[in-house]
Amino acid sequence: MPGRHGDTYVLPMADLMQIADREGWVLDLTDEGLHMQAQGTAVDVDELLNRVIDAEGRLGQLPAMERERDQAQRERDQARSDLENERTERSRLETELAELNKTKAVAEALADERKNELERERSAVVEYQEQLETERELAAETAASHAAELVSMGDRATQLEKESADRLSEAQKLKESMGWWSRRRYEKGG
Repeated sequence: MPGRHGDTYVLPMADLMQIADREGWVLDLTDEGLHMQAQGTAVDVDELLNRVIDAEGRLGQLPAMERERDQAQRERDQARSDLENERTERSRLETELAELNKTKAVAEALADERKNELERERSAVVEYQEQLETERELAAETAASHAAELVSMGDRATQLEKESADRLSEAQKLKESMGWWSRRRYEKGG
């Protein structure tokens, strides 16, 4: 409604008190206080009216703000749920990691044990090879010694065969010579 300083707004006293309480205003609504305010500048009334209008505008925004609050609460609840799920998943992964570390430790221990066994077997094989090499060398030496003995025995056998052939030849000659001598003796003696 039109007034001497422009449009005038009429606000019920209960609404004015409620807005004043919410905004933290101190209002003197006694007759004397109202009279003093009426003598004040129009700017104060306009400022008060602007504040009331601003408050009403914010009241109009209250449903949207409540929806935003509700949305924020839902997002917060979802974030809490996601965080709890992530904590649960992290705990599960930590448990799996611990199990994998245990399995890894067991596998490493088994690998070390197998490595030690292989090293012992390799050492035994090397020792056995050395023993075989020693025996091979001894067998080669023995074979060479036997071969030398066989050659020596073959030479001796050849020599004995030659000696035997020579003696046989001598015996044959002796027999032939004795036969001639005997014949001669017979012829002479006989």
